Amino acid sequence: MKENQSRNFIKNLFKRSDKEIYYKEMTSSTDSHLFDELNRKLSIYERQRNHFEKIAQSGAWEYYIDKDQFLCSDSFIELSGLPSINKISLDTLFKLIHAEDYEETYNTFEKACNGTDFSITFRIYHGNTNEIRYIQAQGEVLWMHNQPYKIIGVILDQTDKKLLEVQLKNTLHTYEHILNHINAAIWMKDFETNSINFISKKTEEIFEMDLNDIYSNDSVWESIIHPEDKEKVFQNQQLLRNKQTIYQQYRIQLPTGKVKWVYDQTIPYFNENDQLSKLFGVLVDITKEKQLQDELNYLATHDRLTTLPNQHYAMTKLEKLIKKKKPFGLLYFDIDRLSAINQALGYQTGDEVIKTLAQKLKHHAGFHFISRFNSNDFILIMDNLTYKEQAYDLSNQIIDSMQDPFTVNIYELIVTVSIGVSFFPDDADNSISLLEQAHKAMQKAKKLGKNNYQTLSNKETISSYKQFILERDMRKALQNNEFELYYQPVIHSKTGVIEGAEALIRWNHEDWGIVSPHDFIPLAIDNHLINQIGDWVIKQVIQQLATWKNENITLRPIAINITPARFYEKGFYDFLKNTLETHQIPAKYINLEINKHLVTEDNNSILQVLNQLKELGIKITVDDFGVGYSFLEFLLEFKCDTIKIDKTFTQHVSKADSTNQAIITSILNLAKELNIEVVAEGIETYEQYKFFKQKDCNLIQGFIFSKPVPLKTYEAMSNTGFLALPRPSSKKRPEKERRKYHRFAFHSSIIGEMHITKVNKKEIELAGTSVLIENISLEGIKLMSYLDLPIQSQLQFKFTFRLMNETFVFRGKFVWKEEAGGNIFYYGIHFYDIDEQQKDHLAKYLNKMAVLEKNKEKIEYTSFLDKSPFLFFDRIKKNVKNTN
Repeated sequence: MKENQSRNFIKNLFKRSDKEIYYKEMTSSTDSHLFDELNRKLSIYERQRNHFEKIAQSGAWEYYIDKDQFLCSDSFIELSGLPSINKISLDTLFKLIHAEDYEETYNTFEKACNGTDFSITFRIYHGNTNEIRYIQAQGEVLWMHNQPYKIIGVILDQTDKKLLEVQLKNTLHTYEHILNHINAAIWMKDFETNSINFISKKTEEIFEMDLNDIYSNDSVWESIIHPEDKEKVFQNQQLLRNKQTIYQQYRIQLPTGKVKWVYDQTIPYFNENDQLSKLFGVLVDITKEKQLQDELNYLATHDRLTTLPNQHYAMTKLEKLIKKKKPFGLLYFDIDRLSAINQALGYQTGDEVIKTLAQKLKHHAGFHFISRFNSNDFILIMDNLTYKEQAYDLSNQIIDSMQDPFTVNIYELIVTVSIGVSFFPDDADNSISLLEQAHKAMQKAKKLGKNNYQTLSNKETISSYKQFILERDMRKALQNNEFELYYQPVIHSKTGVIEGAEALIRWNHEDWGIVSPHDFIPLAIDNHLINQIGDWVIKQVIQQLATWKNENITLRPIAINITPARFYEKGFYDFLKNTLETHQIPAKYINLEINKHLVTEDNNSILQVLNQLKELGIKITVDDFGVGYSFLEFLLEFKCDTIKIDKTFTQHVSKADSTNQAIITSILNLAKELNIEVVAEGIETYEQYKFFKQKDCNLIQGFIFSKPVPLKTYEAMSNTGFLALPRPSSKKRPEKERRKYHRFAFHSSIIGEMHITKVNKKEIELAGTSVLIENISLEGIKLMSYLDLPIQSQLQFKFTFRLMNETFVFRGKFVWKEEAGGNIFYYGIHFYDIDEQQKDHLAKYLNKMAVLEKNKEKIEYTSFLDKSPFLFFDRIKKNVKNTN
């Protein structure tokens, strides 16, 4: 601004030859006073001009073309370094001009002499200091009589400005050089127009595009962001409006299809109006770093030898699952005798064994998580576990697979594993305790001979809890007379006449209702109460015979089960004899049933007692005949009165099973030759009944005639004296419908879990027990269980099952019960607190499954049973026995 004002002022001064004008004015004046005044004004005027020239770092000049006369101001001389002389020739002036600028400057001045105004910048060597200075010269041609006669002008010292420009250019060049050699893409763009202002050379390498192509395409950046990352990246862009710098990592997908990871830092710039106007950023290719990070993460979380997840990874997995609070199972594996392999065959072979076993375990694990936990231990996590049998099944599969030999180096090996199983949350609610439980269970498996699986539960199951309660209350039950006798009649196969009955003890427990002997007899044996209970049964039967005798009711033989332990206790014969005599009951009405466990090496003492009892008139029946030790040797020494064919044989009679039929036929023929009566027990179907009737087996006992019944019911049967003989039926009587909602029957049972939640209104916490659900409606289910549970009791239950990956939990009560055979029971469950919202939710899934089944499509994510229900429960009972 200051330069322009000075330049214009000086230019106006020299539009005419001002010195000449003043001189003429002064010389033409005759008034000396006036002359002095004009001279004074001229001096003032020149001082002002010099002042402005210094301020503007400029100098004025004029050149008379015809006279070849060059005049200049003091500032001009100072700026150029010319000698202070009155007349300066052009030759002197042009000697100062830089050689590279000389020709252009000379030609420009020559054109001015011909009438062309000019403005030019050139370099000079300062006349005094010889330093290079940048001079901007402007010239205006004055005309007279249509001829250029004079050029006036100014020069400006642009040295500082030019040096600054050079410095800025050098700096900018330096910065560009630096930015272009930094291993990152540096960029700047206009926010409103999205146009790119600057991008560094490295962008070419990252984008694998020419820099010009990137400049020409404002949207190239956005177009190559990976589709899966675009939403996240664009969301982060909103932070820029809030004056926040963005730091983010994402993927870019180049036109070639190559994918790279980049680190992006974007900085917003706001102008003086506080508006977002520019964006600056740094883009770094971090693909290699990402790959290295992935490799490091992999090495930090995986075992080098087996490539399986390591202990750190496994613990992280456990913690995450525990936070979800969903049930899961943990299998802890230990390789048996690995140390022996290392010592005998070397550690290299041992490592190969670990690798081979790891692949086997990985194969069986399927989608489950498996980890090498430490040197020769592995763990497998089964999340979303619906029932515990899944863990047991997998354990059995793995143990079975280990029986196949495999070759390591030149050695053929069979290597087994011991497995410990624990469950969240039943066994522990934290990862450390859960691992400890599984590890202890594994050690238990080791002690039991290796190559097996074990559990070690902190929390009682329904079965173990029931055993605890029964064991606790058993002695009190004897004192309070809580036991009760049921009677199952023995029927003549051809006439239907009741030939006798078997007395079967039941326990009428306060909480568990009618408890069968299968549940409490083993406990009585363990607690040395079995003989007291057995004597109680004998007393009750003889007393009841005496009552019937007094009431003129026909007496029939009653069979009583006697445990082997009673024969080894002194006084059994005397006790039985005295009791019969006291009540005046003939011994022929007592039939003692003994089983295979009675046959020991000490047969002589047993035979002595049995012979005494036979002499007394008591009849002896061999129970469970045909199972295990066959009693043939025993029969040679002692002729019993009756044998009972075990239901293992009777329940599997069919035309297809010729072997089973042959065994039964042989037993019947043997008994006939020895004049021994035969009872076929466990007869449930007409086909079974017909077979034994045709084989001349006279005595039948089983559900086809009657279940074990209470005393009053048996008395009514006994008064009648016979039961109707079975008849073949082509049609099965339809099951009475107990529910008002439609039942969805599963093509195969689904596995659920049953929990007891309250006993006598007191809340308890027990581990769940697996059950099989056969059908379901909106208000209940039909299930199978190996537990003998009461229908009406003080117990409260909840039931858990999964349909199509959705878990359902309902509280329910038992409304009916049926025996399925093999000590397995059917139960009908009513959901007593299900609300309409829960019904709607359950109905949605039942409808989905109905549609899938109608279309013959697979029902996914539902825990269907893939084996026989009896095998399923046998394994559960075996595991419960091992655990207890």
